[in-house]
Amino acid sequence: MAPTKFLRSLSLLTLSILCLFSFSWATSHQLSLSYGLENYTWKEYHGGGKLLEESGLRHVLALGWDNMTHAGEGPLLALEGRFYFGSVDYDGATMDGDPATSTTEYFGNRYDGLLGYRKELGDFYGDLLLGGGLEMWERDIQSTTVTTSTGDTVRASGYLEEYFILYSRFAVGLAHMTPQWRFHGRMGIKYPFYTNEYVEGAQLSPGRLSSTFARITSVRVDESGRNRYAISLYYDSYRFSASKPVDVPWLDNPAYQPESDQDIWGVQVLWYF
Repeated sequence: MAPTKFLRSLSLLTLSILCLFSFSWATSHQLSLSYGLENYTWKEYHGGGKLLEESGLRHVLALGWDNMTHAGEGPLLALEGRFYFGSVDYDGATMDGDPATSTTEYFGNRYDGLLGYRKELGDFYGDLLLGGGLEMWERDIQSTTVTTSTGDTVRASGYLEEYFILYSRFAVGLAHMTPQWRFHGRMGIKYPFYTNEYVEGAQLSPGRLSSTFARITSVRVDESGRNRYAISLYYDSYRFSASKPVDVPWLDNPAYQPESDQDIWGVQVLWYF
């Protein structure tokens, strides 16, 4: 692991907790705990062709604090810290071009905030939201056995990649309120303005491209108007162009991160307190 990785994680976790408590005066905000499953896909490309694809399910645990079900005009604030993990299928090739299948272990965390304003639009409310966050994850490709072009069976070593991303977000949303249910959704654009990847002793910076995200949430409320539980469907993504190559003494060729696409479709169940 990179030397500063633990300190970064600890600092960001502390910051997220402080942010949650610093706004605890707002009665329209509620704390939520959630569990989710997401269908994860990672693809890499070079020269117009696909190098590899990873796909599979990941588990998500999240702690949030927001007033997105606020029935009325006014400011909006949503904060969330999440942890995710899972093992996905790897379908790619070795450095020599021999086909390889394996698994990739993921573990990561993300800290995200959105600030905006809600405007009444007849029976609905329109939302305008700005925000950003940071995300760190480990991509641990496991060792596997491959058959070379000459028919030999050899062991292909895996390796660990560590990512640190800072991003901004812009979104528009729509909300609708009933006595027992409240619905809100949003969609927008995300831009990773800082990218850092650490792999095999090389420090890389994947190219920064914009991507899209969306979420729709249905919330059950009690007679007093307090949130009880909710279900949320979401889509998230990253788009990275190829990084600049970096010379590494113990590698025959410069190291670089190919063009990469990440796509996530997920579902979360939330409990409010």
